[in-house]
Order: sequence, then C-alpha cells, then structure tokens
Amino acid sequence: MSGMDAMGWTGAVVGFVGGLYAVAGCVLAIRDQRRLARQGVEFPQARERPSEREQRARLERALRTGADDAELLVLRRYATNLRAQRYQAMLWAALLLLQIGPFLMAPGGARAALVVVAVLLFVPGVTRVGRNLRIGTAFLRRCPSDQLGALPAG
Repeated sequence: MSGMDAMGWTGAVVGFVGGLYAVAGCVLAIRDQRRLARQGVEFPQARERPSEREQRARLERALRTGADDAELLVLRRYATNLRAQRYQAMLWAALLLLQIGPFLMAPGGARAALVVVAVLLFVPGVTRVGRNLRIGTAFLRRCPSDQLGALPAG
C-alpha cells in the first residue's frame, strides 16, 4: 500500500493552505486597487515619487511635528501608498508556506536550504510592510480624508 505518512500529509496541507493564501492575497489586492481607483486615487509612476523610505520618513516627521495644509494631500497619498502594500506580506507568507509544504513532504538538504533562503528573504520584507502599514494607518487616522484627489503635477 502506497501512501503518505503524517509528515507528508502535513506538508501537503501546508502547501495547499499556502496556495489558498496566495489566491486570497491576490484577490484582496486586486479588490483594494479597484476600490482606490473608484475613489480617484492615482498613484504617480514609480520614477516620479520618492522612495518608500523617504515617504515613510516624511510621514513619521508629520506624525511627530504636524503638517501644513499644503503638504497634507501629498502625505495622505504617501500613507495610502504604504497601506496599499499590505497584501504583499500576505503573498510572501503564502510563498513561504509553499516552500515549507514540499519540505515537510520530502525533507532534504536542498529543500531545507530553500526554506532557509525563503525565510531570510521574506521576513525582512514582511517586517517592512508591517511597519509601513502601521505608519500609513496612523497618519490616515490622524488626518482623515473622505476622498483623495490626484497628486498635483510637479
């Protein structure tokens, strides 16, 4: 009789859950982007906006010292941009589960190395997305807006 042992079944379940988590993350990310598009939020091209680190620094400074009215629209856009990344963490966690599943099904040195590499790559990214989410949410809570307009040119 050929069958999987308990560890094999555990690996199959973990891989399957990872796949479901990835699909859910994609669906939620698409829904969120469509919601933002319906609200009229248009993000500038990546080359036209400051880096994520600069956006986060400006938001942290505004949370500590306040912001003037002229800067609020841009800062709200940055906060919305940082919050829109929240589903990246979900996708990275799914990819990690998709690495762990096969390792549990058939442990080996090469698969263990892939899991370690995945953890080393994904954990800092998930941590960064979590920090961005906290800062963006805190700013939007402090400076709410019913609807964001397009960024002013220039």
